[in-house]
Amino acid sequence: MTKFVRFAAACVAVSCSFSANAVEQVVPGTGDDAAAINAAIARAAGEGGDGVVQLADGTYNLTTPVVLNVAVELRGNDADRSEVVLDGAGKYRILDVSHNGALAHGITFANGYSGLTDSYAHGPVYITAGTVSNCVYHAGRGNYAGALCLNPTAEGAEAYLKDSIIHNCTGNDRGGAGIGGGLRFMGSQLAMVDHCIISNCWQGGGYAVYFNNNPKAQLINSTVTSCTSGGIKLNSASLVSNCVIRSCSGGGGLSMSNGTCTHSLFTGNSEWDRRRCGHLRRHAP
Repeated sequence: MTKFVRFAAACVAVSCSFSANAVEQVVPGTGDDAAAINAAIARAAGEGGDGVVQLADGTYNLTTPVVLNVAVELRGNDADRSEVVLDGAGKYRILDVSHNGALAHGITFANGYSGLTDSYAHGPVYITAGTVSNCVYHAGRGNYAGALCLNPTAEGAEAYLKDSIIHNCTGNDRGGAGIGGGLRFMGSQLAMVDHCIISNCWQGGGYAVYFNNNPKAQLINSTVTSCTSGGIKLNSASLVSNCVIRSCSGGGGLSMSNGTCTHSLFTGNSEWDRRRCGHLRRHAP
């Protein structure tokens, strides 16, 4: 059974100051650790918002997803992301984030899965609002995205992925129907991926990064590399800026029928290689 400890005081030397927001600490157990993490999130939110759930080092086995739907910080180990692992065992989704004030960071998401029978068949990690940063996505698999999907649809929702790595993830072959081997953009509100690396991702009939009709989606300051089904599919009025796309085979570095690509470097890709991608350069998908 997963254990938790509540800390409501921060002490320095011989003096103590008390915060209205408790820090809920969770340690790995032997069953479905999502239940304990979700309970800790609810308690942290009950302290008045802006609470913290601290995940102790270790591997958390999940059979249901962690749900971060309140303004709570889910904190792993920023110094070494590999020390805190949420593991979907190749069968289960891992995390749903759905509040602008939600933040998850310092975590490795491993072996997540999102299948067609899942009500959220968008990816092992699903962000409709909020921020995930300084995380690693490894060996994920899904019918629409191998690692995660950003799908902000509610008015004012903002979804962010920052300073993270997506590696060795796979989207199932569904004929390329809006699928990303690593990452999929959806929705209609701001969805931004910033300072990330997407590598060794594959999608049968698709691309490692797929923009699916969100005009406010942005991939910036990031690298897409060594993806064997193509790098980026840009078919909506979205933005790719200040990125490096290299050594992608299959569909090459970029398939672009709409949108804006600027100040980016394409090198070593198998098809449609462009050394420089200027403002709104298009070619047939």
